[in-house]
Amino acid sequence: MKNKYNTNSFTMGWSNFTQLFSVFFILILGTNLQAQKLTAGWSHSLSICNNGNTVNAWGANAQGQLGNGGNTDLTLPTLVNGLTNVRAIAAGYQHTLVIKNDSTLRAWGDNTDGQLGNGTNISSSTPITIPGMSSIKAISGGTAAYHSLALKADGTVWTWGRNTEGQLGQGNLTSLNTPTQVANLSGIIKIAGGEYHSLVLKNDGTIWSFGRNNEGQLGDGTTTNSSVPVQVQGLTDVIAIAGGRYFSIVLKSDGTVWTWGQNNYGQLGNGTTTASTTPVQVSNLANVVAITGSAFHGIALLNDGTLKTWGRNSDGQLGIGNTTNSSSAVTVSTLTNVVEIAAGTNYSLARTADGTLYTWGRNPNGQLGDGTLTGRTSPGLVVGLCPTVSPAPFDRNISGGWSHTLYICNNGDAVNAWGANAFSQVGNGGTTDVTTPVVVNNLTNLHAVTAGYQHTLALLNDSTVWAWGDNTDGQLGNGTNTSATAPVQVNGLTQVIATSGGQAGYHSLALKADGTVWTWGRNSEGQLGDGTLTSRNAPTQVLNLTGVVAIAGGEYHSLAVKNDGTVWAWGRNNEGQLGNGTNVNSSVPVQVEGLTGFKNVAGGRYFSIALKNDSTVYTFGQNNYGQLGNGATVNSTLPVQVSNLTGVKAVTGAAFHCLAIVNDNSVKTWGRNSDGQLGNGTTVNSSTPVQVTGLSNVIEIAAGTNYSIAKKDNDSLFTWGRNPNGQLGDGTLNGKTIPGAVSNLCPTCVNTTSSLTISSCDSYTVPSGNQTVTASGTYFDTIPNAGGCDSLITINLTINTINNGATQAGNVLTATQTGATYQWINCSNNQAISGATSQTFTATANGTYAVIVTKNNCSDTSICLTVNTIGLSELEGANYVSVYPNPSKGLFHVQLTNNENVAENTVVYNLVGQKVDAQIETLNNQELVINLSSQPTGVYYMTIQVG
Repeated sequence: MKNKYNTNSFTMGWSNFTQLFSVFFILILGTNLQAQKLTAGWSHSLSICNNGNTVNAWGANAQGQLGNGGNTDLTLPTLVNGLTNVRAIAAGYQHTLVIKNDSTLRAWGDNTDGQLGNGTNISSSTPITIPGMSSIKAISGGTAAYHSLALKADGTVWTWGRNTEGQLGQGNLTSLNTPTQVANLSGIIKIAGGEYHSLVLKNDGTIWSFGRNNEGQLGDGTTTNSSVPVQVQGLTDVIAIAGGRYFSIVLKSDGTVWTWGQNNYGQLGNGTTTASTTPVQVSNLANVVAITGSAFHGIALLNDGTLKTWGRNSDGQLGIGNTTNSSSAVTVSTLTNVVEIAAGTNYSLARTADGTLYTWGRNPNGQLGDGTLTGRTSPGLVVGLCPTVSPAPFDRNISGGWSHTLYICNNGDAVNAWGANAFSQVGNGGTTDVTTPVVVNNLTNLHAVTAGYQHTLALLNDSTVWAWGDNTDGQLGNGTNTSATAPVQVNGLTQVIATSGGQAGYHSLALKADGTVWTWGRNSEGQLGDGTLTSRNAPTQVLNLTGVVAIAGGEYHSLAVKNDGTVWAWGRNNEGQLGNGTNVNSSVPVQVEGLTGFKNVAGGRYFSIALKNDSTVYTFGQNNYGQLGNGATVNSTLPVQVSNLTGVKAVTGAAFHCLAIVNDNSVKTWGRNSDGQLGNGTTVNSSTPVQVTGLSNVIEIAAGTNYSIAKKDNDSLFTWGRNPNGQLGDGTLNGKTIPGAVSNLCPTCVNTTSSLTISSCDSYTVPSGNQTVTASGTYFDTIPNAGGCDSLITINLTINTINNGATQAGNVLTATQTGATYQWINCSNNQAISGATSQTFTATANGTYAVIVTKNNCSDTSICLTVNTIGLSELEGANYVSVYPNPSKGLFHVQLTNNENVAENTVVYNLVGQKVDAQIETLNNQELVINLSSQPTGVYYMTIQVG
């Protein structure tokens, strides 16, 4: 006689009853028991909570296998949407199955091969009913498999999904999207699946298998596939079965474990790495009460509550503190009192008698459920399992700030940004506003984005936080107050699961996996919650606040929801936005009065919004535009319910208006409408919710100052409202009062590289304008290319400098630079001196002179040099003219010495080339008197035109 120990994997025989009696009572009567069933797929994990009333899921979610309506990976448990009264769960590669208490089936996730069994091949991110299936006793999604199995109470087996290897047992290789009975199988009491094969246990203790057999996993002594059940050789008295990827595991009634199939990592546990087409016994393993298998490792639960593992250990999935494979069973020494086990691909799960869940191994998708993406080689706690209230979804793919907008593309591969960019909050390295999406430089593996006033935060899949934009108040959190044009890491923050940049605020918030809240940035109103009014440029913990499941920020205040469903607030309270019945600011968290059973919050400028578990919405604070949504425009320091609004799935707020997604996936809005931000085709404010025009199938919403954003289930994005900075992303600066599509969302990125060889004079500014250099060398620059992606430029720069010096020896002037070309000029009129193109120039008249030096296509001009050493006495030897007395006190006699010359025109200049007022008296054709007594003492020169 056999007694079922657990729906999925726990089994005990009467021969072990005395040893297992205490464990049996823990399973049935344990008052602290929460997670009653466990399962794991390729990279997602699930647990039944609260006696079947809810299901938690976490990990990979690309195909919606977490059942929360999204497709973003989660590192902490989240509730599967709308699922209660659950008896058993099973996970495949990227799909999930459950049995409800009424013995009907639900499924969700990937449906490419029909594995959801609803007659279609359309995937679903929320649970759907599998038609025509009732009286279900057990289910299996295989080991990271693409097919599904169900066992009915009458002992028949039904299969559906992928059938490329005959794993459905239908006698063919045709995949099915509806459940179909496996022929010639009856009296079945257990089912299990590998990746491409299936196993069943008959009530006579024999094992039958079908599907792929490349490694001997069917156990029939061959490696020939079979699309109909074949009997596993030499096994009887089996009480439990499990499938690995290409191997199989069974538990016999005597407490021994037997395996067959692939063994390259020692997954058969018999001390070798040789495959076997028939069952072999796992070495050094006895008194086993439950088994499970994964892709390449096995786990056994012993009757003393300890665990043994064997097989591949590349990610620490054996739980023994190292990554060394083991071909024989080894003890997980840090775990005792275990009552349930499960395994995913390269990771493991175990629940102890007190209801605590432990995980270890691989974790790139958050499948360990500890709020990180870090794997571990020994068991660690799952954080926040089975919360009293449903936490807010932590994935945020869209966000709006004061006037800039963000959107995560391609499951986190990149983030797009557009709109106002004065502080580089768009993150493209520039400061020019952008009217269509561009890619934020050097940022991938994104989990969530949030926008503040003129700064941006990004939460990565590794649970670190990065920031860029304005940092005047330290809101980037990197220990400086220097703004950043590209992402910088926030100091000292790890295991972060949610962030907020406030509603057009100057401060930032982060929620860690341990339920603590950390803040940084402006603190003029106490919005950091650390008991001071001191602004901070690095994260600081909010005082006396733990167990937090959701956070939000207003412009000068902050909000949090605790795991008991209460709401807390701190910061500015001038309009009652803290909701505690006063208008007194608080620099530490205070409880919002009268709010329990809440799961999410959002902040407006001077008001707050809270979403209750019953899908109603409450608001408090400023109400001058009707933003409280209660039909009035009177402020409230206590929460009031938004009128005529139920069935709310998500809510968000902006400076003066609100948005909500309701059950039919349409959007309701209320509050200020000066720029058409309510999206109903008008600019009339509304103090009660109104329907957004022409918008359906919405799955996410966000809001900026006087504009709104909505994401549809086909990943298209719509915006409406204010648009002077291009924040609507439609390529214009025109606002709109109804939703319009964002242009060129998620452009295909092709990062380009190029090189430049530049010869420049004195200095050079790189193409992006971000740097000016004055020395020769190799430099690098990044600018957005036409697709909004990175164009990486290598610049080989030669700076050509010119020595623009000049020396003087009397009236002989010499340029210092050699090997150049020269042009001497008269400084009095900046005119070139004809023929003066040598390095040396001899002046023939007093005046000021300079030289233009040109070399390597660069030119520079020397300072002006003054020549005042040329007197008329130097010309007398030429028998042209005589001047006396010289020097003189003011009167000069000038006489031409050649009787043929006649003085026709005489002009006097000072040394800077200016014509001076001189009295000139002509005595005869060859003699004249110049009177300079009215001029200051100095040196003058004259020109005489002679005929």
